[in-house]
Amino acid sequence: MNTVSGDPYYLYSLSIWAILFTGGILLYSRHFISILFSGFLALPQSLLSYLLVPVYWNPDMYLLFGFVGAEDLIFSFLTGGVVWISVLACFFHKTPSIEISPKSIFLRFLACAAFGVAGTTFLFFIGLKSMLNPIIIMVLWIFIVLLFKKNYFRLAVTGALSFLVLYGLGFKLSILLWPEFISFWNAEQLSGLFMGGIPLEELIWAFLYGGSWSLGVAFILRVKEAPE
Repeated sequence: MNTVSGDPYYLYSLSIWAILFTGGILLYSRHFISILFSGFLALPQSLLSYLLVPVYWNPDMYLLFGFVGAEDLIFSFLTGGVVWISVLACFFHKTPSIEISPKSIFLRFLACAAFGVAGTTFLFFIGLKSMLNPIIIMVLWIFIVLLFKKNYFRLAVTGALSFLVLYGLGFKLSILLWPEFISFWNAEQLSGLFMGGIPLEELIWAFLYGGSWSLGVAFILRVKEAPE
C-alpha cells in the first residue's frame, strides 16, 4: 500500500477522527447540540498530555500557550464528540432527554473536573506518570457513576465497546497509511502485547474512555433515554 509523507498526527489520525465526527454530525443532526457539548466538554482532557509526554509517547506537537498541544485539543474535541455519536448510533432510537441548563451543566462539569484533577494529581505525586494514571481514574469514575446511576450501565457498555472498535480501526488505518506512526510510543513503557499491531494499552484506554466519557456526558447533561 502506498503511503503519504507528512505529519501523521495531523494528516492521518486527526483526519480520520474529523471524518468520523463530521459523518456523525450529518447522520445524527438532531443530536447536534449534545454532540457539540460532548466535544467541547472533553477539551480540558488535552491537559493530560503532561502525564504521558514524553514518558508514554513523544510525538511532534505544536504547543499553544507553551503547555498544551494544538493536536491534543483537536483530538480531545473530536474523540469526545465521537464517543457520544457512537452511543447515539448504538443506543438511542429516539432523541434522548437532556437538560441544557447552564448552571446545572457548569456545576456537574465542575464536579467531573474536580474528580479528575484531584485523582490524577494525587496519582502523579505518588509516582504514577504514565498511562496507568488515567486508566485508574477512568475505572474509578465508571464505578462511582454506576454505583449511583445503575440505569446508565447499558449506556456505558455501549460507549466502551463502540468506541473501542472505532479507535482500533482508526489506529490501524493510521499505521497502514504511515507505518512509523507506532514509533511515537515509548516501547519501554509498553507491555509488549499487541492486537493487530496496536498496543494493548491503547485498546484498554479506548475501552475505558468510551465507557467513562459516555457516563461523563450523561451525568453532565442529565441524560435520560426517550421512552419507546
